[in-house]
Amino acid sequence: LAHTLSAFVHYCFQESEGGIVFADIQGSSGRLSSNAMGIIIFDMMTHTPAGDSGVGDHGPKGIEKWCDQHDCNVFCKMLELGVGDD
Repeated sequence: LAHTLSAFVHYCFQESEGGIVFADIQGSSGRLSSNAMGIIIFDMMTHTPAGDSGVGDHGPKGIEKWCDQHDCNVFCKMLELGVGDD
C-alpha cells in the first residue's frame, strides 16, 4: 500500500504542475460503499506553493522536502512519473 500511495502523491504533484503535495496520509481497513473490504484513506494534509491550504501546509518548504525525500518506486515508473525531473 505504501508504494501505491507514494505513486499517488507523485501523480498528483506532477498533474498539478507542482501545485500540491499530499502528506500525512493515513488509512484503515474497512467496508467500502460497495460493501467490499478495502482501505479507507483519511486525514490527509497538503503542501501548496502559497502555504494556505490549511493546518499542516508547510508551503514551498514542505514541497521541497517531499521532492528531496521521494524515491520513485515501481508504480511511479509504470506510470512514467517524473521521468527526468526527480
